Amino acid sequence: MSQTAIPNETQIKKESIGKRDLARLLDYYRQRVENFEKERVEWLQRLEAIRLSQEDNHKLEWELKKRTEEVLDLQDALKKNSLGIHEERKQIYSLTSELESTKCI
Repeated sequence: MSQTAIPNETQIKKESIGKRDLARLLDYYRQRVENFEKERVEWLQRLEAIRLSQEDNHKLEWELKKRTEEVLDLQDALKKNSLGIHEERKQIYSLTSELESTKCI
């Protein structure tokens, strides 16, 4: 025959206090988890904003690179055209001088 011990008043109070402590502890950790989850969501939103900003920055840098290359190409073409115009002016001056000298003769 097995006897079950009847809990006395002290044991009941200890169990009651233990359950309250466990409930408070559980509430404390639930609150911590909620706070950490909110913080995690905030960090994820910040990371997303940074990622979007970085994508925009990359697009702008790429656009700047293309425009810089375009400017360099245009400057090169302008130099070539300026040299061509200078050569044509020299040719015109030479021909004009030659024409003037033949008129005098």
